Amino acid sequence: MLNKVDLPGAERESAAILVDYLRAGYAGHAVSSRTGEGLAELLAACRGRRSLFVGHSGVGKSTLLNAMVPGLDLQEGLVNPKTGKGRHTTTAAWLLKPAEDIELVDTPGMRVFGLWGIGPQELDHAYPEFRPALGRCRFADCAHTSEPGCAVRAAVARGDISARRYASFVKLRSELITEAAREPSRAGGSLA
Repeated sequence: MLNKVDLPGAERESAAILVDYLRAGYAGHAVSSRTGEGLAELLAACRGRRSLFVGHSGVGKSTLLNAMVPGLDLQEGLVNPKTGKGRHTTTAAWLLKPAEDIELVDTPGMRVFGLWGIGPQELDHAYPEFRPALGRCRFADCAHTSEPGCAVRAAVARGDISARRYASFVKLRSELITEAAREPSRAGGSLA
């Protein structure tokens, strides 16, 4: 879900991001708690399940839930004008049941996200759109970054894999390599 699509330029960028994720098999929603855009569709998608609202501080999770469920009145915070970062307003996870078939969970904002149990060698399998190309690279231990004969990079060049998602993979893989060098047992094993 992408919030705050009412901000200047956000609608076009949000649409492009959602298309990339839909091609990878993940449905998404572009929403605005200010204008109400997409809220009815998001609430409908939450029916019959427990939906967890997770994100960085200041992205508007509590504000969005207040807009989705009139009268909810969760405390909302403002972005810090000096740092431009969100402030922690929600201090505990709250399970909200606005209707019998809807469970929404408001969570505290996070500053950092990380992967647990996935190392640099396994990351490519976490990208569903990479899977048709996996095992087709020239080298069995292909990292999909600079090796000749890489089927993943060829799929990116053909447009079968989103360049944005591939760039995310490369950045995340680099971060996992750095983390594995610091704490081999925590990051899914050593690179040796």
